[in-house]
Amino acid sequence: MINKLIESYDICYSEGIGMDYILTRDDDKSQKESAELIKPRSNDEYIGKIRKRLQEDSSARAEREKRRRKVLVDQIKAHESQEVI
Repeated sequence: MINKLIESYDICYSEGIGMDYILTRDDDKSQKESAELIKPRSNDEYIGKIRKRLQEDSSARAEREKRRRKVLVDQIKAHESQEVI
């Protein structure tokens, strides 16, 4: 990029074009390239993905709670059986 900038400067200097023009022109190109890379998505699609993720999180939380309760019940049963012996 620096080499391109130097070459542009040399060419423009010989033609009488200022360096400010070169810098602003290169900035415009980089802004256009970055704008082309970002594609806007519809809000409905984004909100739908968030809702789906929240629903999956809540169902996963419920499953974890069920497993935790089962383990606790098994531990209590094991503890009670040891007390009886």
